[in-house]
Amino acid sequence: MKRIKPIFFALGIVLALISSACSPTSDAVRSGFLSDYSNLKANPSYPGSSDWIDQSVKLKKYNAIIINPVTIRLGNSLVENGAHPDPELLNKVLVYLQNALEREFSKQVKIVKQSGDNVVHYRAAITGITTEGGITSSVTNVLPAVFALRTVSGMNTVRAHLFMESEYSDSLTGTPVAAVMQSAVGSSVSGGNAGITVDHLKGVLDGWAIKAAQMLGDTLK
Repeated sequence: MKRIKPIFFALGIVLALISSACSPTSDAVRSGFLSDYSNLKANPSYPGSSDWIDQSVKLKKYNAIIINPVTIRLGNSLVENGAHPDPELLNKVLVYLQNALEREFSKQVKIVKQSGDNVVHYRAAITGITTEGGITSSVTNVLPAVFALRTVSGMNTVRAHLFMESEYSDSLTGTPVAAVMQSAVGSSVSGGNAGITVDHLKGVLDGWAIKAAQMLGDTLK
């Protein structure tokens, strides 16, 4: 019973996030990181993703970008229920995504530190990480320790389900010109006590970075 108890303890978190796998624009996964969520629409080309681009602005006019360090922005309900990130592993996820973003953006535009004409400002946050599979494979399991990106004893095959929000704004005016909410599932991990590491999430993180850079070329319109 002691092994199963945490699952029931986290039931409230499960109910709060279970709809997120199907609807990334639902209120349940809005962290408050974006300036506005009202214009987001599902992007059929990227399952689990919703985008918004200001149609009055041509993103490809920007020839330089300021990239903020990627942050973690968990919902208050998660923190209140005991979900705390493991500093070491979470830092690896943030560092990998930051490097991936810089790599992909550099293929499109120049990366700069100062605001200016035709410079866009980009910021992003990991807004949730849950586990999927294992004891109840048809349900997304959200445990108090899940943000350490670890499985729990008794789970067989699990995958990490990640959520991210990002926003582009004009560097001079601060006006948002594009925004994205997205979720994706990392590669599977088998074994009762096997741990999910950043290696299982690289495919997701690389894909998000590629999409982020593509938006500057209006390829997602």
